Amino acid sequence: MKKHPLVYGAVSAMLFGSMAFPAAAEEVSGTTIRLVLEHQAESALVNGREAKLEAPAMVVDGSFYVPVKWVGDQLGQKVEWHGDRGAVGLTTPLAYIEWNLGAGTAAVNGKTLPIAETAVVQDGKLLAKLSWLAPYMQAAYSYEPNPSRVTLTFVQAPNAPYSESVYSEDKQPNSRPMAKFMTDKAEYRIGEPVQYFQMSYDPDSEGLPEIQWTGKKDAFFEAGTHPVTLRVRDWKYNWSKPFTLNITVKDEVLYTPVEYGWYERAPGTLIGRASAVVGADVVETAELSSEGLPELSGSVKQDSRVRLVSGNGASFESEGLLYKGKAAGKARIYAHYANGLDREERLTAVIRNPSREKAVTVKVEKEGKLAPTLYHRANGFAAVWEYLNVPPEGRELTIEPGETAVLDAFALQPGQGVVAIRDLTASGNVEIGWIAHRGEVEPLEAYADPRAAAGFDEAGSAGAVREASGSLGLAASGEFAYADAVLLLNQQAVTEFSKWTIDTPAIERAGTVYTIKLDNKAKASIALRATKGIVDGSLRVNGKVVALPQGGLTERDGALLVHRTDGTGKEVVVEWMEAPGSTRTVEWLYYPLQK
Repeated sequence: MKKHPLVYGAVSAMLFGSMAFPAAAEEVSGTTIRLVLEHQAESALVNGREAKLEAPAMVVDGSFYVPVKWVGDQLGQKVEWHGDRGAVGLTTPLAYIEWNLGAGTAAVNGKTLPIAETAVVQDGKLLAKLSWLAPYMQAAYSYEPNPSRVTLTFVQAPNAPYSESVYSEDKQPNSRPMAKFMTDKAEYRIGEPVQYFQMSYDPDSEGLPEIQWTGKKDAFFEAGTHPVTLRVRDWKYNWSKPFTLNITVKDEVLYTPVEYGWYERAPGTLIGRASAVVGADVVETAELSSEGLPELSGSVKQDSRVRLVSGNGASFESEGLLYKGKAAGKARIYAHYANGLDREERLTAVIRNPSREKAVTVKVEKEGKLAPTLYHRANGFAAVWEYLNVPPEGRELTIEPGETAVLDAFALQPGQGVVAIRDLTASGNVEIGWIAHRGEVEPLEAYADPRAAAGFDEAGSAGAVREASGSLGLAASGEFAYADAVLLLNQQAVTEFSKWTIDTPAIERAGTVYTIKLDNKAKASIALRATKGIVDGSLRVNGKVVALPQGGLTERDGALLVHRTDGTGKEVVVEWMEAPGSTRTVEWLYYPLQK
C-alpha cells in the first residue's frame, strides 16, 4: 500500500473539515460499546448497527489500522485538531496522545517517538495501529483473519453520580453497585462456547455477595439474538440496575447439544443425559445409549497379585472364624463385614505363618479403611478412595514359624460395618483370617480355636472368590482372582465411538483396579457410565482424583466425563476401583474428537 507524505496543510482540512467537530457519542453510564471494523470496508458495526466510515480501516504490513477520529468519537474519547502546530490530539483514559503531522512524530504524555511506529495517513485520514492504541484507550480487541476484521470492545466510565440508596431511613447514603460484563466475541456459531468476563463493581467497595443472571448460557443452540442480563447486590441490599447484552448467534452449527458435552464440558461433569444442563439452561438432548457400539480393541493385561475377598457386606450373626484364605507373594485383602449381633463385637484380621522352619516377612504396601459406621454400604467409597490416593505408612511384619500376628482390629456396635482393603507382599506362604469375638477374648486364641462361625468362608469352597473373567478375557488363576485389569489402548486404531464393557459379578469385581492406558496419540474424550442401578468408587487420571456425583452414578445420570486427551503423545493413565455397595457394573466410553 502506498503511504502518503505527511503534509499537514492538506490533511487538516480533510481530517477535521471546517473545525466544527461533531459531538462525541453520548456517554451513557457504564455502557458497553462494541465496534466491528473490516479491512477496506466503507462501513462498520456499532453495537450491531451499521455506521458509515469516512475512512476505512485497513491492514498495513500485517498490522490492523483504524481511523482515529471515528473510533475516538464512538468511544467518547476527545479528538482535537491543533492548527497552530499541525497536530492531532487524542485524550484517552490513560494518556494524552498527539500526532504532529509536520514533524513526523507522535507523543505520549510528552514522550516522543516516530509517527511511523504508531500511525499512517491514507487518503488524508489519520489511521492508528490498533495493537498500539487499544491499551491507551482501555479497549479490548480480537482479530479474525477470514475476513480480516477486528472487534473492539470498550466499557465507558459513568458520566454522572450513581443513584443513592433506595432506603429512606439510610442515614449514610450508599451508592448502588454497577453490573457489567463482556463476552469474548461479538458473534457466535450454534453450540460455540461463550466466555463471559465479569466486570461488576461496587463504588463503595463493599463487595458483591449476590449475582443474578438471566438468559446466560455456556452455549446457545438456536440462531438469533439472545439477551443476557446481569444484576448484582451489595452488602446493604442495594441492587444494581439491570445490564443487558445481546448475544448474536448465526445459523451455522459448531456443536449439537450432545456433541458440546464431549468437546467442551469440563472433566468431572455429567454429559449425555436425557435433559442436559448447559450453563444455566436445560437443553433436551438425545438419550445416551451405548447399544450397538463396538468394543474397544486393545490388549488386556493383568497383575500377578491375587485377591482375597470376604464378607461382601454380609452381617455376621455368630462369633468365631469368619474367613480363612491362603496367599504367597503378592496379595490384596478386601473385606466388608457388618455386626449382626445385638452387642458390641470385635472384628480382627490376622496373618499366620504356617511354616515350621522359616520366618516370613510381610510388607504392607497400600491400604484403605472405612471406620465402623451404620452407613457402611453407602460410604464404602471412602475406603476405596483412601486405598488409591493416600500414601501408605509402609508397615513391615516379621512372623516367626508357626506364629500369628494381628493385621487390623475394629470395635463394632450392633449394625455397624467396616471396609478394609490392603495390598501386601509376603516372602513365603501365609494364611489370612477374619475373626469375630468379644473384647475379652484374645484374637490369636480365637484363630487357633477350631470352632468356626456360621457362614465360614475358606478360599476354594463354594462362594469363594473366582477369577475375573467374562469380557475382559482374563485367564483363571486357581482358587484366587487376579487383582487388576489393564487395557492398553492404541488411540489411532480407534476411529469411532466405542466402549469397553466390564460385565462380571460383584464378587469378582470387588477389590479390582481397572486401568485404561492411552497412548495419547489422538484427541478423544473418555467417560464412565453406569449400566444399571448405582455405581460408586474412586476414579483418578494420572494420579489426580475425579469426583463422582454425591451418592454415586446411575444410568439416568448419563456418563461422567473423565478425561480429554490432547494428542500430544504423553501417556494418560485412568484408574477405577468400584466401592462396596455398587449394584451394577460400568462401561467405559471412548469418543474420538474429529471436529
